[in-house]
Amino acid sequence: MSLRAPGLLVVATPVPPSTVPPLNVQMTFGFPDPAGFVHAVGKAPAALDLSAQAADGVAPYVFEWDFGDGTKGSGAAVSHTYRATGTYRVTVAVTDARGTRTSLDGSLVVVA
Repeated sequence: MSLRAPGLLVVATPVPPSTVPPLNVQMTFGFPDPAGFVHAVGKAPAALDLSAQAADGVAPYVFEWDFGDGTKGSGAAVSHTYRATGTYRVTVAVTDARGTRTSLDGSLVVVA
């Protein structure tokens, strides 16, 4: 687009909207994923492998885990052992290179 006035030419170039899609995250519990977000993982102590994948956004990604039992971890793939019976909310938060942050959570039940 350009505007003309006596002795003045202003040229404006439209700025396209961001072409980077929003950050999306998927979490895997390391065992068959039944319908819903509550997973029974077995008797305590229960060892579990968890992983998360990020799509879109801008790499590299930083993965931060909260296992719901007072401990935390980092990385796209982690292992954790639940030592006591209970229901735990597992959360993975992912931050991309732009600083966009998103999180995903699910519940785990460890039986006695």
